[in-house]
Amino acid sequence: MRMLSTLLPPTGGAARVAGFDVRTQAPLVRERIGYVGQGNGAGHTQRALDEVVTQGRIYGLDRAAARARAAELLSALGPEQLARRKTQAMSGGQRRRLDLAIGLAHLPALMFLDEPTTGLDPQNRNNLWDHIIGIGAAAT
Repeated sequence: MRMLSTLLPPTGGAARVAGFDVRTQAPLVRERIGYVGQGNGAGHTQRALDEVVTQGRIYGLDRAAARARAAELLSALGPEQLARRKTQAMSGGQRRRLDLAIGLAHLPALMFLDEPTTGLDPQNRNNLWDHIIGIGAAAT
């Protein structure tokens, strides 16, 4: 997973992701993928909205586009009042949905999900998969 997402260099062989070689075209791969790791990707003292906006800005969205995308994702993934909540005050399920929003902020063509439901109870696990499937269906 880390080699395909260009976090680690390949130890051998060859791989293409989204049509690009992970060894020689890593920046092009990164532009086209989203990644949600096992752990929480958001800072603990930041507001959810700020985390998603920052991720969009890192990937080149202008301020207005990043804010619009963040609002869209947070609305789709959970109660909008979470946008102003600091991540340390969120439940595990809310933090995982925030991680998903962060991974989707730049509209990636391909999303890597590394055990996205780890640590969630069955209800939150099902809810998160419903969100993932819904977002995937909306993108097609």
